[in-house]
Amino acid sequence: MKKVLRLSVIVSLLLPISRFGFSFFGGGGCIIPVVTPITFYLCALILFCCAILLPMLFIIILAGVITKWRISAGRLILSLILMGVCIAAEIPINRPANSLASKRFEKYLPEYDRAVKELENNATFETHYAKPSGWRRLAILPPVIYRERDGTLTVEFYTGGIGPPLLQTAYIYRSNGLIGPGSKTAKRWHRGSKLNEHWFRASD
Repeated sequence: MKKVLRLSVIVSLLLPISRFGFSFFGGGGCIIPVVTPITFYLCALILFCCAILLPMLFIIILAGVITKWRISAGRLILSLILMGVCIAAEIPINRPANSLASKRFEKYLPEYDRAVKELENNATFETHYAKPSGWRRLAILPPVIYRERDGTLTVEFYTGGIGPPLLQTAYIYRSNGLIGPGSKTAKRWHRGSKLNEHWFRASD
């Protein structure tokens, strides 16, 4: 049971840490080739493992509280409390991570705008990858570029992605400043928020 308790402490602490790293390193802006994607995927892997291990550990520890109440109830209960605190912290910890990522994006916004300007004349109605100069500092994959039927230019800079199930994050430029419900962009991305006149942060 001691090994289970130690493992529960480690997993509980890793949960909010890996969530912070997942949000921060998937937030884009000044991406360091190799380092940023590896760190992002490592955080995603740890987060996935924590999500699997925590329910199992919770059941084992809860069973220990019931069967070994007189022997080690104090430690077991403390472990359950720590687990609950870390799980509760996993959601709000996204806020500072996203805030730091947004500030980083704002700092490098001129580089994103330059990349869009460079790609403007290469956009077609077909979705395709493009490689503007310096794109590796801005995305983990070559940006995706296309035009809507109404001529709206869209450029998607992928900043993180794991799967299965597929989960991706990106900064999206829309020349008209809108993502309409019938647009190709709306079909490709399920969640998002507007950052400024033309830019959105999205995930699926």
